Amino acid sequence: LLAVLVSWQLTLAGVAAGIVMWAALHYFVNLARSAGNMQQDAFEKVVSRFVDYLVGIKAIKAMAVEDRFGAMIARDNERIYHGLRLAVLSRAYMQGLAEPALVTMVAVTAAIATLYLHAPLATLLVVGIVLYRTSSAVMRLQQRYQVLVGSEGFVRSAFGALEAAAEAAEEHTGKTAPQFQRALSVQHVSFSFGTQAVLRDASIEVVAGSITALHGPSGSGKTTLVDLIVGLYLPDSGTIRVDGVPLNEIDVLSWRRQMGYVPQEILLFNDTLLANVTLRDPTLTEEHARVALQRAGAWPFVESLPEGLQTQVGERGQRFSGGQRQRIALARALARNPSLLILDEPTTALDPHTEAEICATLRALAHQTTVLVVSHQPAVVAIADRVYRISDGHVSPSVGHAPAVAAQS
Repeated sequence: LLAVLVSWQLTLAGVAAGIVMWAALHYFVNLARSAGNMQQDAFEKVVSRFVDYLVGIKAIKAMAVEDRFGAMIARDNERIYHGLRLAVLSRAYMQGLAEPALVTMVAVTAAIATLYLHAPLATLLVVGIVLYRTSSAVMRLQQRYQVLVGSEGFVRSAFGALEAAAEAAEEHTGKTAPQFQRALSVQHVSFSFGTQAVLRDASIEVVAGSITALHGPSGSGKTTLVDLIVGLYLPDSGTIRVDGVPLNEIDVLSWRRQMGYVPQEILLFNDTLLANVTLRDPTLTEEHARVALQRAGAWPFVESLPEGLQTQVGERGQRFSGGQRQRIALARALARNPSLLILDEPTTALDPHTEAEICATLRALAHQTTVLVVSHQPAVVAIADRVYRISDGHVSPSVGHAPAVAAQS
């Protein structure tokens, strides 16, 4: 405004020169944005690849292919370095060219004023100083903006993850407290992932105080049916009822607190046995953990350990055998005295003797806890009171098991 009051012609010339300078230096702002996006993309890939590499390190080393994975990580790191180099260079060029650009702008304005406008020296000095100070402030703002856009990719990725999490957030509308005393029934349920149908008009009944088994080929929908019972998904059609009450009317969190769940892939944390059983729940004591381990048939080997419940299990439970890890996971599920115990392939990859021990444990647990087990192992299916076969999304009761449960109920 001061420059306009002194000489609007000089001010207009200076502003025009400043716009040209800003447009020329804006190239380095765009370069910083590209460098930031490149770093973010490469960083996500190298972290994902590195995690996969660590999880599969045993198989990778056993087949002597670690050099290939190392080379892939090295290429991703090179992209991160290249992006960082571009970011540093763009800032250096911006800072290095800012002062010469400002001096050039003032000089061009002065030349125009002298040759064409014949402006007096006093006017030229005032306008030149004002434009220089103003342009310096604009240039500092542009440099800070350049730093900002360099982080744009990381910020966008973080907000994208937050938005995706918000969109996938569960909506718990049910308020009824669950009472699982008679039966859990799945009635004519269908479910699809996108356009792929997973379950078609599926119906099963899990009677309290019994063992119900789901078996069938891999990918037939067994685990998906369990996820629907847990409330992780909502069925496209049909209903799931707990003692006659629809699941969508039940307080899902309360329903889950009545469950014990043992997934197909056992994950033990690099912590003590006690922490792995109680999951550091302050309401669970060492006595709760001991009782749960006894019910799971794990207490004899735990008791023989020098440090007992304070034994460190190692990364992913590597200090224990597959059967021992299975029993520890079972104890974790039993620690809260669940009304419904869900097990997904509890004996996969176990030897026949250990499998028989696990089956005997499950049979003994059925007197206190309702068991729903997913398995294709004949030994597990044989101990069930009711068996359902799932194939290509269709569910049918296996002959010879339904009458046994009906007689009990």
